[in-house]
Amino acid sequence: MRIRFKYQTLALLLCVCASLFCIWSAKADSKAITPNTTSQISSKLSEANNIVFTQDGHVGLVAAYSEADGSNGHYVYSFDSTTGKIISRFDTQPSGINPTNLAITSNNLLVISATSTVADEASIVTVPINNDGTFDTNHQVFINFAVPISEDDSVLPDDVGLSADGKYAIYNNKSSVFVFSTTTGQILFQENVAIGAYSAQNRLESISYDSVNHRLGVIKQSDGKYSLYVYTLTDEGHLEINALINLLSDEVIGFGSKVAFNKDGSKVYVASSNKGYVSCYDVNTASPVARQYLPGLADNDIDDSKELAINLQYNSNTNRVYIQKPGHIQKPGHIQKPGHIQKPGHIQKPGHISVVSADLFQVNLDREYVNSLNAFATSQDGTKIYVGTVAGEFFQFNLDNPDEIIQFNFENLFQLGVNEKVEKLVTTHSDGINLINAN
Repeated sequence: MRIRFKYQTLALLLCVCASLFCIWSAKADSKAITPNTTSQISSKLSEANNIVFTQDGHVGLVAAYSEADGSNGHYVYSFDSTTGKIISRFDTQPSGINPTNLAITSNNLLVISATSTVADEASIVTVPINNDGTFDTNHQVFINFAVPISEDDSVLPDDVGLSADGKYAIYNNKSSVFVFSTTTGQILFQENVAIGAYSAQNRLESISYDSVNHRLGVIKQSDGKYSLYVYTLTDEGHLEINALINLLSDEVIGFGSKVAFNKDGSKVYVASSNKGYVSCYDVNTASPVARQYLPGLADNDIDDSKELAINLQYNSNTNRVYIQKPGHIQKPGHIQKPGHIQKPGHIQKPGHISVVSADLFQVNLDREYVNSLNAFATSQDGTKIYVGTVAGEFFQFNLDNPDEIIQFNFENLFQLGVNEKVEKLVTTHSDGINLINAN
């Protein structure tokens, strides 16, 4: 009886040791972090309100989709990137409400995408940011673009491309591409990209601008067939056509998907939302160079895949292509506006990220998340990846050792911004921002 007891005790001790070892191993692979600064904002943010920083990194900016009382949002806030302290706020009224996407030029001119107070129009507002983080309202510019609307397509695009010198901005209203002056609002060039009569099946799906190579990629749908137009932005603010690339006949490119260009702009990468292919095309010949199949990007439902955006980024330091499938789509029939917060019962698709070599021959990372993604970013050198999910999960890992994960669960998490100038990560939630020390 005593010998049996000793063996049972020994077995129990071994089990405890094994459990402790497993716990220690799990902690070694998944380190917890906490925000070191939290700042409240008097307005309400949404999943579409991204974060940008001034060129020196000392000032951050975020727009608010609604006000505390539930009315239409109309403020953009600046904050100290180190302390999180709110510096100033800018009113997008009377022209714009519900501001969503922000972009900033090399000379700290802020470009704000908003909904116009006039029906079926998008409003673009530009305002310089002073060195102290305040807004130079003496030089603000408002410009509105009419956006065609149909019963099954009520989206107002909010992406704006900016030239490297900050002089020009590019906007797509689903039927034409416009180039306009960021300082005067004057439209300098317009291209309808062979769109005849606009409809939800005959429209421009997205634009992607690469300021390094002055390349613009435009995804067009025409009666269920998708094509990619490549332009170059000239010094005079005009667009010159470089290539018309006809994509695979059964390939669907989800609305809002982004393409990416390699370091010299000679190749362009595009991913399908239904087939799961990442393809590389030569811009000069408009011919395919390579193709890689990633099952996690595929979706068998054609209607769903039309709403599943897949975003691509190219990093010249690693010579790799970073692919993000957010996975989040709207409930069929639901009217979508930029920055709209989902309601219970929406359809959710899993999020997915992949990293492949520039020649598409090697898959360096292929990872699926149970929850949809609403935030994705990389470090400037491409070695670190940051991911946020709609469940509030935050993940950080190094591409060279992707199994060593830093994780934190927020109550909610909308967007994240990487500020390497002051070594901070910024995440947003409905009521404000969190600052995290980057490491």
